[in-house]
Amino acid sequence: MIVDVRVRLLGPVEALVDGAWRPVAGLRRQALLAALALQAREVVSAEALVDLVWDGDEPAKANNSLQSHVSFLRRELALRDVIVGRAPGYVLDLGVGGTDVEVVDGLVRQARAETDPGRRTGLLRLALRWWRGPALAGLHDLSWFGEQAARLEAVRRGAAWALTDARLALGEHRALVAELEHLADQHPLDEELHRQLMLALYRCGRPSDALSAFGRLRRRLAEQLGVDPGPVLRELEASILRHDATLEPPAGGPVPAVDGGGRVLVERSAELRVIEAALTRAATSGSGSVGFFEGAAGIGKSSLLSYARTRAEEAGFNLAAGTGRLLETGHAWGCVRQMFECLLRSPQDTSIPLAGAERATARHLLAEVGPDGEYQFIDSLHQLVVDLAARGPLLVTLDDLQWADPPSARLLAYLAARAERSPVVVMAALRPGVAEIDRIVAGFAQATWVLSPLSERGSAALLHGVDETFASRCHAVARGNPLWLRELGRHVAADVPADDAFERGLRGLRRLLQAQIRQLPATLPVVQAMAVLGGPAPVEAIAVTAGIGVDEALDQLAVLQVNHLVEGAQRCSFAHPLTGEAVYEWIGPAERAALHVRAALVALRTNDVVAAASHVVRVPARWGDVDAVSVLDQAAQVCLDRGSVDDAVVFLRRLLEEDLGSDRQRILNRLAAAEH
Repeated sequence: MIVDVRVRLLGPVEALVDGAWRPVAGLRRQALLAALALQAREVVSAEALVDLVWDGDEPAKANNSLQSHVSFLRRELALRDVIVGRAPGYVLDLGVGGTDVEVVDGLVRQARAETDPGRRTGLLRLALRWWRGPALAGLHDLSWFGEQAARLEAVRRGAAWALTDARLALGEHRALVAELEHLADQHPLDEELHRQLMLALYRCGRPSDALSAFGRLRRRLAEQLGVDPGPVLRELEASILRHDATLEPPAGGPVPAVDGGGRVLVERSAELRVIEAALTRAATSGSGSVGFFEGAAGIGKSSLLSYARTRAEEAGFNLAAGTGRLLETGHAWGCVRQMFECLLRSPQDTSIPLAGAERATARHLLAEVGPDGEYQFIDSLHQLVVDLAARGPLLVTLDDLQWADPPSARLLAYLAARAERSPVVVMAALRPGVAEIDRIVAGFAQATWVLSPLSERGSAALLHGVDETFASRCHAVARGNPLWLRELGRHVAADVPADDAFERGLRGLRRLLQAQIRQLPATLPVVQAMAVLGGPAPVEAIAVTAGIGVDEALDQLAVLQVNHLVEGAQRCSFAHPLTGEAVYEWIGPAERAALHVRAALVALRTNDVVAAASHVVRVPARWGDVDAVSVLDQAAQVCLDRGSVDDAVVFLRRLLEEDLGSDRQRILNRLAAAEH
């Protein structure tokens, strides 16, 4: 929906001035603008306006005062073009959708006409996002505005009830229980809320709790109002007692959760509950919380943050989001600028409703950040966040925290340590292994969730629609990594044979692995050495092949292990064979040859001449410090003695590429004998 809102009434009365939302100063001016906005495009007589604005207690020169306030609104709030004099009074000449009230009315009408509960849920969440607090705040003591505020509150509560019903229709009863219990405590006589709570509890397999909720409501109604629950609740109680089949969840079970990009989240129910609980707590009790999601690349951390942002946006949160970038780790405060650049966006984008003073403060802070006075800057930005959260709950997310510049990571930790004091939810995703970042976030171990790979069943669920054999092959290769599974399943199509689709997926997966390794540049010496060595290898062999010391190799291996790329202690290997293949493909010819020479020399230290020859055959003739003729000659003989004729033939053919002089005929004779 494209809207051009100029006046906001669902909270304090505000007008859009120079691209920024500004509160309207003065009770009478607020009332005048609100009266015109609630009757937009209708002529309201001067007499009626005086009666509404002064609530029957008009001043001696009421018409003069009214004209003065109209002039102020036109001049100071840039409304000259929309407040038009038209006999016998004035009209606020806004287009349709010029006020937040009109936008909400349109969304609610659309939701009522929508038969699909998923789309209905989205429309109602968009509608509820427009509330910034009690409608017409500050005007409730004026009788007509008090009535209008009550009407708008009824609209809000009706939309909230309809949203809950839509979510129940989607099978979200488990996620709703805590939220409904909290709301029922806040509104102990609200029968509609209790109906929804009872239904959610029953669908969660808690019929006794559902009946207890009914009993508590009945006692309160009797004690405080002297009435019984209405017929709808009484019928629901009877249906629960007889376990009526119509109370069961919708067929097919709950709709799977998806992130902001439409990707299904499988086997992440615990993490989703953490997100839902944090957002509910901030929205309902004004208290924030912290959540860190940790795991290997592709395991689903970013999808969880995306889901959190989507749910927070639907619930009317303000958002501040950033992503660490490998090439920007040395740019101090880079992630801070990302996370809070939304403070500087065009104020027509109401996702961050900053007042002019707050916006100026943000611009000043983000322009002046530097290495000096870091604590003062962090504390100032924290105060800005607190001020912003006072106007509505805030979600702060930072993806790929491991690549965040350290000052930004320290700010995130500062916000996280103080999140409970205000409705600020701080969430981040990271891969472990970057020492400085790990130290900064070490204090949040209890708020850290380590993501596990998917089970074979979960992999099949993520690859919904593929046959069981294909899903099993994908799981075996991807080992439960959601990103890898999606890449393997991306090429499935009715006109593509399964084997072809799988091979295309493998090629795509190798590209993903190459990108992942390149994001850990400090580990490249060890990674490339392991790719050349081929299989499990001792740490010392890896270090010598890489041309580095053992201590440095151990440090690099530690980073790779926490990123689930390498496994083993005494003998290390890639956790997945495809990783070695992907790395080997990108190594340049000269570097690859040098690595094979060093690997051959390592093998010769243990007198494994066959292993040494296996590396020499991958080195150009007359290249490097290894005695290729001697190694290949000896290895061919060992293989012939063992009966490994094929290997001997490979070594002898490669040997013929060397400068053999008078010995060449002997090697030709041996090759001929081996081949026949």
